[in-house]
Amino acid sequence: MLRFIVKRIGLSILTLVIVSLIVFLMTSIMPGDIAKQILGRDATPEAFEIWNKEKGFDKPLVIQYSRWMGGVLTGDLGTSLQYEMPVSEILAPAASKSAQLAIVALLLIAPISILGGIAAAMNRGKKVDRALTWWFVCCGDSRICVGSCIDSCFWCSNRGISGFGVSR
Repeated sequence: MLRFIVKRIGLSILTLVIVSLIVFLMTSIMPGDIAKQILGRDATPEAFEIWNKEKGFDKPLVIQYSRWMGGVLTGDLGTSLQYEMPVSEILAPAASKSAQLAIVALLLIAPISILGGIAAAMNRGKKVDRALTWWFVCCGDSRICVGSCIDSCFWCSNRGISGFGVSR
């Protein structure tokens, strides 16, 4: 069991690194120059060069990524180029709201999932079992247990945000 858990954690870390690398590379190959967006089109080429040097954009992508990843691993998410403030300060209010939503969703979905699993187990092979299995498959996961209700919470939370969310 310990071997399985270590393997899953290792694969999760590898997945996070690969996804972060893909996102980093995708943002670096996007058309346009971030310096022009920040400084404006009227800035001089020298101003662009100075800005790129200050922010580290004159370095190779490998060095930029390793510096960024090193910062992330030490808790420093960097500074927002648009707002000129730490990214962690920008994300903190949103992370708090997301955590609240996830906790409420988990508190709602966990009992429903457990009761649904019990009802399906007590009526194995009957219409109730098939209906509950179909319902839980549509909500994101066919396994009806406490461990998998997190997936369902995420799916249902996203559906709730898209259905009931209000933008300003």
